[in-house]
Amino acid sequence: MVAAEAGAGAAGAPAAAADCVPLPLLPCVTTTVATTVPSLPLPTTTVEATTPSLPLPTTTTTSNAQTTTSTTGSAATPTSPAATAPAPTTAAPRNTLSVKLSARVRGHGARRVVELRLRLSGPARVTALLTRGKAIVGRATFSARTGSNVRTVRVAPGATSGAAAVALGARSATGQVTRASYRFRLPR
Repeated sequence: MVAAEAGAGAAGAPAAAADCVPLPLLPCVTTTVATTVPSLPLPTTTVEATTPSLPLPTTTTTSNAQTTTSTTGSAATPTSPAATAPAPTTAAPRNTLSVKLSARVRGHGARRVVELRLRLSGPARVTALLTRGKAIVGRATFSARTGSNVRTVRVAPGATSGAAAVALGARSATGQVTRASYRFRLPR
């Protein structure tokens, strides 16, 4: 047996079939799952809508010397539960004013202008302020329509070259205000 075990270790397989022990067969376990889901009763609520009773106008009908007058004391009230539930309120979408801005410098020296391209979601009164550091080098106020607009703002002749910015404020007719800014380089 010792020789058989030595051979089994070297070859990686048992030396004889007598050394193998068969495993016992186990029965399979099956389970069943219920396919129906129990239904739970949902709570119901009843909302009574109270509408003020308003008198309806009096109608007078005249036909062949007969006058008929009828007055209804109050408006008819709905009787079905669906009619008594209040209508869902939907919030009206707010028309907020939005603006997209880009700027480009054209010209050189005293003839420099900044071309502003802006896209508005509604008509507005627009104020543009060009700054270089803390100094204001240009200012313009104009009306702009909904959609794309292109306006130019003159740069002050004494403005030096370098980093600059444009600050934009837009006010709609309803009073909504939105702001945008854009940084760019001011050439010589």
